[in-house]
Amino acid sequence: MTPLPDEPHTVMAYVDWKEWVEARLTAIDREMIANCKAVDVRFVAEDKALQARFEATAMALALAERMQEARWESANEWRGSSADQLNALKSILAGTVTPAQHDAVLTRIDKMESWRDQLDGKANQSAVIWVGALSLGGFILSLITFVIERMSHP
Repeated sequence: MTPLPDEPHTVMAYVDWKEWVEARLTAIDREMIANCKAVDVRFVAEDKALQARFEATAMALALAERMQEARWESANEWRGSSADQLNALKSILAGTVTPAQHDAVLTRIDKMESWRDQLDGKANQSAVIWVGALSLGGFILSLITFVIERMSHP
């Protein structure tokens, strides 16, 4: 039962109680407003983080798709070159290569072999020169050591 404000002994208690309740309600309102603002801030932050995740996922997906397309292109290129090699081999085995084509291939092989022989000869001569220079250096060093040993022990 609520005390009536017109009774003298309850007027003071009523005012104190009313002020306390109003102060408490005001504090609760402030706390609720602060909590709502904090929740709003968290929702905004979560929304931004979620958007960033979505964008990163979209970029990763796009990159994966480009990489997959590049892989398929290289696989198709490999299949094409394999098919070309197979067709060339089939034509060689079937005898559809003309003698002129065969002679041209043999000529190119001969040129490549002679070029390779020239390179091997140059490489071998270069190796001989280096070995000779190193042996001459070693011989001179051993002579110097021999002379120094002889001079230190007369």
